[in-house]
Amino acid sequence: MHEVIQQATTWYTLPLTVLVGLLAFYWLLAIFGVISSDALDFDVDAGGPDLDLDAGVDADVDGDLDSGHSFDADHDSGGLGLAALKFLNFGQVPGMVVISVLIFTMWLGSMIGNFLFNAAGAALVAILIFVAVLFVGAILTKVFTLPLVPLFRSLNQEGDTHESIVGRECRVRSGRVTDEGGQAEVDREGASFLINVRVAPGREPLAKGDLALVVDHDEANQFFLIKSLKTD
Repeated sequence: MHEVIQQATTWYTLPLTVLVGLLAFYWLLAIFGVISSDALDFDVDAGGPDLDLDAGVDADVDGDLDSGHSFDADHDSGGLGLAALKFLNFGQVPGMVVISVLIFTMWLGSMIGNFLFNAAGAALVAILIFVAVLFVGAILTKVFTLPLVPLFRSLNQEGDTHESIVGRECRVRSGRVTDEGGQAEVDREGASFLINVRVAPGREPLAKGDLALVVDHDEANQFFLIKSLKTD
């Protein structure tokens, strides 16, 4: 037990230990109903490098991009980030579940790795172990959350059919919504939930907070088409 505490409080593991403690506190509050289990989540701006802590994950990434599109450097970097999020099953599994699995596996890996290979506490070895546990942790997170994808997909569709969503107003929750992806929040009977959305090709992107109307659902690609309700 002494070795565990010692490893958990070393300078190279302490940040992960603190994160694990915060996550444990968060889930305790969620279990006892003090906060909603989706009270914290991640909203990633697809159009730039900024990360906003908010109510959703903009992780609707189309893997088969039209080769006729051109992208600038900011768009490319954003696309890589969204691809990484999609790999971790963001958008299909609640963001806090994904984050919790990733942080815990990294913390456990850091503890074991440094105990076995870094008894002297060398900074360079600790950094190499951190990189390794980040990579392995991402793979394990993908593996551990993959069985949850159909479960949460089923839960999200239960009682909220596509037909009940089309025609409703929504508010953009991702950094922006383009013809390639984004997320919006829909209110229904006092509850709000996130949907993957896009605007029609050629339409101006919508910004975070914009009010829009859900006009159609693409069954094949699992996203909703929205149009702005701005009055110019």
